Amino acid sequence: MKSKRKRKDGVAMIMVLVMIIIFASLILAVVISSTTAIRRAHFYKDKNTALQIAIAGVQEVLYRMNYSQYNTGQYPAFNTPSEDIILTGFPSGAKATLSLDSSCETKIVSQGSYRGRTAQVSVYLKGYAKLGDNLNAETSGIPEAFNKHTIYANTVSFPASPTGIQVKGNITAETINNKPASLSQATFVETTINLSDLVHFETHIYSFSLPAAPFFDNIYSDTGYVYNASYPGGVDVNTINDGVYWNGGTYYFGRNNDNTSPETFFYSSSTTQVNANVIVPSNAGSVTITRYFKSTGSITINKNITTTTSSNDFAFETTSISIANGVEIDGNLVVKGAPLTLNNTIKGNVMCDKDITVNGESINGSVLSNKSIAVSGGTINGSVLCYNIGSDTHTIGISGGTIDARNSNYDAAVYIHNSASGSGGTINISGFTTITLGENQRAGIAVVAPTGTINVNSPFTINYPSDPPDQFAVVNYCGNSNTNITANNLNLRGSIYSYDTITLNDSTQTITGILVAGNVGIGNNSKIIYDPEPYKQNSQVYKGFSWGRRRYVPVPGSSKNFKIGDIMKA
Repeated sequence: MKSKRKRKDGVAMIMVLVMIIIFASLILAVVISSTTAIRRAHFYKDKNTALQIAIAGVQEVLYRMNYSQYNTGQYPAFNTPSEDIILTGFPSGAKATLSLDSSCETKIVSQGSYRGRTAQVSVYLKGYAKLGDNLNAETSGIPEAFNKHTIYANTVSFPASPTGIQVKGNITAETINNKPASLSQATFVETTINLSDLVHFETHIYSFSLPAAPFFDNIYSDTGYVYNASYPGGVDVNTINDGVYWNGGTYYFGRNNDNTSPETFFYSSSTTQVNANVIVPSNAGSVTITRYFKSTGSITINKNITTTTSSNDFAFETTSISIANGVEIDGNLVVKGAPLTLNNTIKGNVMCDKDITVNGESINGSVLSNKSIAVSGGTINGSVLCYNIGSDTHTIGISGGTIDARNSNYDAAVYIHNSASGSGGTINISGFTTITLGENQRAGIAVVAPTGTINVNSPFTINYPSDPPDQFAVVNYCGNSNTNITANNLNLRGSIYSYDTITLNDSTQTITGILVAGNVGIGNNSKIIYDPEPYKQNSQVYKGFSWGRRRYVPVPGSSKNFKIGDIMKA
């Protein structure tokens, strides 16, 4: 019996030992698991703290550039290539290292460090200024006037009895007259607006020049004689075969010397002065004029001719020029001394120091005048520009046609530029037209002069090279400027800038964009809707503008956590 009890006691001891081992193992597992979980929690906590420090570092850069160091003009508001900063609100030892990405000057890198863990966050700046650039450059930050505003002005005025007005977005002004109580989608901010802080519209491609009169290689007298190197003493034109016929009072170019058949006229390297009237008749032969050509009388062109697009000393100088409807000019048409009316195909630019009228057909280049321009039809594959250095008053009237500026280098599709004291310009849109912009344009319609007026009396269509647009539709950058929108049923996607005044009358108008001016007057039935897409998607908003209070903001969606450090303390 004793032996049996001893055996049972031995089994019980073994079971107790097994249970002890099992429970010890479970306790050890729980301890190890708990320790690992605690270590992992601390690790992720510290790692997340490092990430938060990195994000806070980016905000510190933006704060410095927008506020604390803005007036110093320092970009990017820390010492390059990097700077360590201690951020408040984080545990002791937290640090952010701010630097520029060595491969991209638009990217700010912030590395947060805490208890041996690191995390990096990068962000691209919208409208950045490169190191060393002037902070007023058009690539510097975002103009405050364009920073998520629908209307930005010194004074905004509404009708005393508003009807049918819709404003969707932020309205910032110093004074708001007759503020409606029913604009539920508008946010009003009344604050000081310094007009000198309004952005400036900068231009860089606007001028053109016509050639000066040269020494003439050929002189056709008023008696039918030509004088040149071959005939220094002069010779009767009707005795030589040079493609010119003299009828006793007028020279006919492209006819043989007895006027019985067509003949080629081609002086590719000679300048010519004709002291009489000139006619290129409809029955002329091939006529090519590629150098300066002056007539002391009139010039009449009744047949297609060839000029040049490469010579800088080509021009027709005359007191009167007439080009028959349907006649083609294969090359540029440059005219001095006489106004020009066209219903023709011109396979190059049109330049004139007097008024230009375009009634139809097509021009494969820009239309450039030192005076005024009227367009009522046709297609212009370039810009329409009035420019001069004297105190002229220019007018551009668009009552029809198509203007496609994609191949133009000028700053606007419809453009007046004259900085001379006493000069001014008026642009009238009085008939439906389509304006298409290219990458080189900074605006669709623009006036840059001491005084200027833009009247949009009819709806028009404007096409941009990108969607959303990063160009303004209308810019009136004049010290005394008035932009009047009176077009009924205007539906314009684009922004309007006027240094002085923008006025919308009581017609039905919808503008999807921004209004920036010294004073904005809103008429009944006006709809102004903020367009967020340019702000979201374009790296530069908007082209051509500098000065003004700038804001530095990140490109939406560019901020990202691209590296998490898993460094454990030793």
